[in-house]
Amino acid sequence: GLRHVEMTPEGREFIMTAEKWSSLWVESKNIGKMSPKPVFRIAATQTLSNYVMPDVYSEFTSRKLPIALELYSLHYQECYSAIADHDVDAIFVSRTMPSNRVSSIPIFSEKMVLLCSTFSPYVGPVRPQDLPVSKGIYMLWNHEYAMWHEAFFGLRQYSVYADNMRLVEKILETSDMWAIVPISAARNVIKSERLRYLDLLDSPPDRTIFLLTTEPQHEYTPLLVEDLQRVMS
Repeated sequence: GLRHVEMTPEGREFIMTAEKWSSLWVESKNIGKMSPKPVFRIAATQTLSNYVMPDVYSEFTSRKLPIALELYSLHYQECYSAIADHDVDAIFVSRTMPSNRVSSIPIFSEKMVLLCSTFSPYVGPVRPQDLPVSKGIYMLWNHEYAMWHEAFFGLRQYSVYADNMRLVEKILETSDMWAIVPISAARNVIKSERLRYLDLLDSPPDRTIFLLTTEPQHEYTPLLVEDLQRVMS
């Protein structure tokens, strides 16, 4: 008289539930023993994020530091509050404003160049006086650039205003328009072989990139700055 025992469907479902609860119980006991990686939050304004920071982030991640990275692109107007409120640890910008809570540290400077299509008629080095205002695309890089542009072309004299370098890139590829941009962006976009850049006579002041941070800095901020300067050099 051996009896044959089988598990009911309800029993099989209970086994699955019991295994889940067992796993959760083990995890709950280990919560105090877990040590998540510290987070390093980095941001940059749009043009830097698109054309400079990818290579910098690649250099930085190759260091294999024991941290988790969070990377952001921010509008200039968001940057100071993000640093002051400790939402981000380090931000790179090309425009600064007075602040009692945020340090603005110059990191590097780069020249400005003329960007145009390969079929445009411009020949370098170009004098600003020889550029047709009706074909200019204006971008507000910083206060110094705005003053330079006004001196040569007049207040609000331009054909197109844009706050996005990607838009400018696309417009220039299919027209004989021109724009004045940082050389880091120019060197990146000419890889398409539809654009070229030319030196300028009486050129705008170099664009300076600043690190926004609070004191004391995050322990890895100096390493990040080293990688950025190495990429730019």
